[in-house]
Amino acid sequence: WGTLFIKTNIRWLKYKKTSRIGRYPRAEVIILTLITAFICYPNQYLRLTMPELIRRLVGQCHIDDHMDLCDYVRDKPIGTATAKLYAAEAGPGLHRAIWQLFWALIVQMTLVIFTIGIKVPSGLIVPSISIGAIAGRLIGIITEQIAFQNQNIALLRRECGVSNEHCVTPGLYAVVGACAFLGGVSRMTVSLVVIMSEVTGGLSYIVPLM
Repeated sequence: WGTLFIKTNIRWLKYKKTSRIGRYPRAEVIILTLITAFICYPNQYLRLTMPELIRRLVGQCHIDDHMDLCDYVRDKPIGTATAKLYAAEAGPGLHRAIWQLFWALIVQMTLVIFTIGIKVPSGLIVPSISIGAIAGRLIGIITEQIAFQNQNIALLRRECGVSNEHCVTPGLYAVVGACAFLGGVSRMTVSLVVIMSEVTGGLSYIVPLM
């Protein structure tokens, strides 16, 4: 993604310099704003601010969570003292969230190419973290469901145990994805691992981030 973004953004900026678009920077900002609002508003995740979206993606599901990302089909009673939920089949809300996140991923990856370099302040770090967190969360959910649906496979049974409890944490995949996408764009290495470990507040994430 980092290489694709850099090359595509450079080509767009070069084209903008030699075209009529570069002569009307205010019109460019207005058009991009209208397009962004029109595309993003129908999607509940694109309506969120990026910091709030990142917070939801890297977080773990708890018993009091009712958002689509935490909609699982539970066939076991959950005690009120239980903070974390066991592995379960994806519910209709989670299926809906997967498609919305996939659409959000495509939209953000496309828009960030055109918004970098316009005549209003537009960052690169937070959008890169957001895009990576979306991709990581999607991979984490898919991996979680594969592990749940194939509990009898020897490798998964050995790694996850019989109950398959807390075997795959989609939020951790989101953290790793955010770090990977930001690293691809910024070309940072060890310093990025330190930054992400401080952001997440967990030293246990250093190994997967590296």
